[in-house]
Amino acid sequence: MSESKISIALVKRGEQKSRILRPVKVAIIMYKILASVLAILLSTQMIVPLAFAAEQSEGKADKGSRDVGASELSGEAALGATSLMIPRTSSTASGTTVSAASAEKGAISSAAAQTGAAASTGVQTGASASTGASASASPSTDVSADTSPSTTEYTTPSTADSAALPTASPANSNAAKSAHFSLNQNTIGNDGLPTSVTITLDCSGKEGDSFVLKISKGETYGLSDLDFEKIGTLGTSKLSEDSQYYYITDTLSQAGSFNQSITLSQKNNYAGQPLLKEIGETAKTVELSSGGETIQEELFTQYIKPGINPSVKRINPTTSSAPAVIPRVNYTYEVNLGENTGVDDSTSYSSAQANSGINYGTTVIIPVPEGFQLDAEATAASNGFTDGTTITQEGGAGSALVISVPKGAGAQYHQGKPGYKLVGSYEIPIPESDVNLTASGTAHVETKVNEKGNVISADFSPWTEVIRGLSSGLGAGSVKTSASGVSTSRELLLDEDESNDPGFLNTFGFDNDSALVLKEGAGLGSNPTFTIDIANGMAASSIKTPAGSGNLAGTKSFSYQVTYNDGTTTEGTIDAGASLDAPEGKTIKQVILKPDQVLPGARSDNASTNTRGNNFIVYGKVSKTYLWDDDAHKAGDTVSVGDTLTSSFSFEVEKMPNNKGEMRASVKSSAWSEQKVIGAESLKTSLSVWTYQSSRMPGVADAGKTAVTGTGNSNDTTDTIYEPIFYTVLPTGLTYNGKVEWLAGNPQVSTFWTGSGADAHQVIKADYSGTGYSFKTKTSAVNAFHLAADGDLMPGTYQIYTFVTTSTGMTNKKATDEKQWNPEMTEGHADKTYCVGTSNWTVLQAKALMPFSVASGNLDEGHFIHAGRSDDKGSEDMAFAVNIINATANEVKGAKLAVNLPATDDGVSEFNFTLNGPISLDGTQSQQAKVYYSTEKFDLSQVSAPDTGNLLTASQVSDWSQVKAVLIDAGNMAGNTTLGRVLIEGKDATLDNDAGKTAYLSYTLYSNDLLPSRVGLKDGARIAVEGTSTVGTVLQYIDDQGVTQSIPLNFTRSYRNNKDHISAEDFPKSLNDFGADDQAKIAGILNLLGGKYEPDKDQFPSAVLDNGTKTWSSDLENKVVAFGDLARPYADGDQVVYKLIQVPQNPDEPGDKPGDGGDNPGGGDNPGSGDSGDNPSDGGDSHGDNPDQGTDPNDSNDPNDTHDSSTVPENNGSEAQNKAANHSEEQSNAASQKNLPQTGDGILLLVVSCVAILGIVGAAVAVFALRNKK
Repeated sequence: MSESKISIALVKRGEQKSRILRPVKVAIIMYKILASVLAILLSTQMIVPLAFAAEQSEGKADKGSRDVGASELSGEAALGATSLMIPRTSSTASGTTVSAASAEKGAISSAAAQTGAAASTGVQTGASASTGASASASPSTDVSADTSPSTTEYTTPSTADSAALPTASPANSNAAKSAHFSLNQNTIGNDGLPTSVTITLDCSGKEGDSFVLKISKGETYGLSDLDFEKIGTLGTSKLSEDSQYYYITDTLSQAGSFNQSITLSQKNNYAGQPLLKEIGETAKTVELSSGGETIQEELFTQYIKPGINPSVKRINPTTSSAPAVIPRVNYTYEVNLGENTGVDDSTSYSSAQANSGINYGTTVIIPVPEGFQLDAEATAASNGFTDGTTITQEGGAGSALVISVPKGAGAQYHQGKPGYKLVGSYEIPIPESDVNLTASGTAHVETKVNEKGNVISADFSPWTEVIRGLSSGLGAGSVKTSASGVSTSRELLLDEDESNDPGFLNTFGFDNDSALVLKEGAGLGSNPTFTIDIANGMAASSIKTPAGSGNLAGTKSFSYQVTYNDGTTTEGTIDAGASLDAPEGKTIKQVILKPDQVLPGARSDNASTNTRGNNFIVYGKVSKTYLWDDDAHKAGDTVSVGDTLTSSFSFEVEKMPNNKGEMRASVKSSAWSEQKVIGAESLKTSLSVWTYQSSRMPGVADAGKTAVTGTGNSNDTTDTIYEPIFYTVLPTGLTYNGKVEWLAGNPQVSTFWTGSGADAHQVIKADYSGTGYSFKTKTSAVNAFHLAADGDLMPGTYQIYTFVTTSTGMTNKKATDEKQWNPEMTEGHADKTYCVGTSNWTVLQAKALMPFSVASGNLDEGHFIHAGRSDDKGSEDMAFAVNIINATANEVKGAKLAVNLPATDDGVSEFNFTLNGPISLDGTQSQQAKVYYSTEKFDLSQVSAPDTGNLLTASQVSDWSQVKAVLIDAGNMAGNTTLGRVLIEGKDATLDNDAGKTAYLSYTLYSNDLLPSRVGLKDGARIAVEGTSTVGTVLQYIDDQGVTQSIPLNFTRSYRNNKDHISAEDFPKSLNDFGADDQAKIAGILNLLGGKYEPDKDQFPSAVLDNGTKTWSSDLENKVVAFGDLARPYADGDQVVYKLIQVPQNPDEPGDKPGDGGDNPGGGDNPGSGDSGDNPSDGGDSHGDNPDQGTDPNDSNDPNDTHDSSTVPENNGSEAQNKAANHSEEQSNAASQKNLPQTGDGILLLVVSCVAILGIVGAAVAVFALRNKK
């Protein structure tokens, strides 16, 4: 064979061999690769997770694609849905065009859409597009006819540019605006009329119209929020002011008409006035404007005419007690100017001094009788001027006195200051007989009343006096005394409770009604002495003396002798006003006091019950025993209820002649105080009520407050009541708004209701039961509860009643004697229940026809408020109530209220409210009222009411859930009446999904004669759904019997449904993160388990929450919650699980990994640790010889286990085995919770599959090789 043929043959043979060997090599390479991959995957146990991850990745990619598609479809659907209302490019007969921006914003009025009205937008389409941002049925909004729809630009305006968004046109935009006012009189102030100026304002307008009344300020009147009616639900009424004017601004939030009264608050001469600047006549104005244009202006005149009526008289002593005086003794006279401000009249509330409200400088010139000498020092001390006023007598005895009062000085009536005191004596010889002295001229007062120098002036009668002569008996006169106990009931408490003891036992007073200076050693009026004898049975601890000031000026000290109950005495001298105190263990029996002097006419405060003034005051308490022997008792005898204790007081003066001039050795005046001892059961006290209104208009959330206060009743024998329960009963239409201030103690405050319908009354209960609290009755206002006034509360005056139940007796009227009381108001308490008092609540509002609405959710307990509340776990039922208020004086004809029920398609409401059935008129006061229903919403911007011919009656409604609106036809309504609340009952069918959402009622009120009144969305009543879910915590472990034990922990976290996500970050991560109570509980459990358990760090807490029991009312599924989920009602009551696992009990063996817990029985390592000599994939033997145990959760610790799926692993007593089994089971559970397949099952399946594939490949290679060999 040639070399070339040999080469060709070799090549062919090589090619043939290559063809035979190539597939064999490929097969072998594939076999090796598959085997290597299999070994790697088996050793890393990653094949199934990788495969699953790949599947998930593919799934996510698919899902992402689907989401995109859904999003696009959703977008088209949404746009398509919007286009059903507003086509992207549409044209009416007149060429109106709406841009896509309007559709995208979805801001067009639904009413306009429903009626098919042409809509305009602020987005221009070329030069011919209409401008403005409203959607209206008015043809004036059309785009010009030559505008081509094809040129419409689909631009999207900024959300911040409200002008670019179409909005509904104001209701009654075609309504005419009109306004005028009238005055009831054109004078005010000191005009001789009993009334003030009242302005009556009549206005009509559309939504947004404002009317401003500008009123000149004046010094005879004021204006506050309480002085004018508000326009209520029609809009807002606001009062403002500057230095010259008051402004009342009425702004309509809906079209309507109103009649409003504004009364200027007339001031009187009593109230404090600044220095007046408008004395005389002053012109004032009232101006009405709207939109910056003046509509009307009127004038009225203010009058201020001050009055003056001066006089002078002797006050110490008075002329009635001492008709004549003696020479060379100081006496006190008083000049009373009798000036008033003249803002109301010229006579009332006059001040004794120059009136500081009108005084621009006052001078009083007073001629005096012969010989009168002013004691300048005593005069200054008696007056105590601090305002620059001076009193002088420049010419000496007998010359005129001059009183000078600078500008702004003096006083006003409300300050209660006395007149100008003149202290002096008659420096003349004592006459033989009585002499009548008269000043040489009349006195004169002149007061400037403005900067111009205008004055008011007056003369007053000449000063006269009688000088006592020797033949008439010098110094004739008398002394007086007074005595009092602690109450006018003359009762004293004796019990074991010292907290209710009276503050004092007795008071004593005196007068020197003579013309003499009483002092030790005087020739006349000598040795004045006061004696106080304390009643036996009174433990007097202290006696306070009167201070030497005011009417007792001149008395500086007292000498004393005190006798105590044990017969011992002390003597000394104390300053006037100081106290005499008994030593420890003793009580005062008697006190004798001698003043250094008592001036003519000097007097203490009169003794009076319940008051302690500048007089003698005895402090102490009733003794349980008598304290010394007397004619009726022995020391130590028991003081009993019913005993009478008598104290006495005397004032004695020596050498005082009578009015006939006959000398008397002494003159003595005495007074007694008898008081009966009573027990606690006889105690009596009293209380009253106090109410303040900050607003008189209806519909105010915080319109004022009502409280209890003390009375100062002199019949009270105690100033506390024990553990009272107060009941404040509010009139229908007033409710407690939850705010309270000035709370006394810590009562339990709650509310309940009595009556129903128009006679429903809320009762505020303040309960001190069981507190041991003694409520003080001598108090200023306390327990002030703030009140809200319903919007449909008619103008008028209403009564608030307050009752109290207490074991302490009260002088208040018994509750059973109050006609308006019934047992429900005081929860059945009648015995020892008293009427604390009643107070009035006044309601004023503008005269108008107004609609009104309230709401009630499942949290409102059946009561109606403006903003109702429902819990998403409660009943789906909820209700609205509407009313028609005719606050005018006239009959209104054809009153109809069109109401749109809340629905998500109104653009504001966030859930749908559907009717439960027909609307009842049981709560109305009209026999002619009717209700109609509509399955379409009303266009509430229409100027006339919906036609009842197009509506349904209740009998014609087949599906109440399809009703979208109702019309209430009230017919004719008399003046100053209401229709009564019409109840609209329904439900929120999706309540369990509506937390955080609100639904709003909207309506328009129509009548034949007045403009419609529209209440738009967000202005009417609303119901907000709220909801929280509280997630708890629980500790779990599996006990030796395999039973899971759960111990609830205290830690909880609340979430707002539909808003908050349940986060693992909100829960403890370790034992130290728990509160002290939970830490102690967990430590106690671990200790109880004998240290065999420890927290499972992998499940502390677990990722999935334990499902709680159902706490909501709907059929919402009780789903399992995991961290990261949005809070929903079914999360309420769920628990975050904290698991304990068993601690391995065998010690670590040499060679084991530190801390691995030791070997399992049989000498093998823990599962997964691996042993040399074992199958590389077996993960170690549990018993040392069981191959391929791995981590298959189906493997048993029993070597003879056949893996019967029905077999339950037994507890073999090995805690390590249990831990391993539990750990494996928990891994399996965790995997299934994450939707992962089981690792052991996947590997087993893969091994079988790979072996089968390799076998097939090998067989195929062998067959192929044999065939090619042949």
